[in-house]
Amino acid sequence: MTAPLGIPISRWLYDIEPTAEGCTVTETSWLRVPLYIRRPEDRR
Repeated sequence: MTAPLGIPISRWLYDIEPTAEGCTVTETSWLRVPLYIRRPEDRR
């Protein structure tokens, strides 16, 4: 996902694995907001 001006802010990945009952979906996400956009308490 991108913010205005094409700045990347997040990314998601979905792993889908078959199971005997159907499937298991695992979601992984990354916050990619540049430090200059983040709130001061989130800058780590």
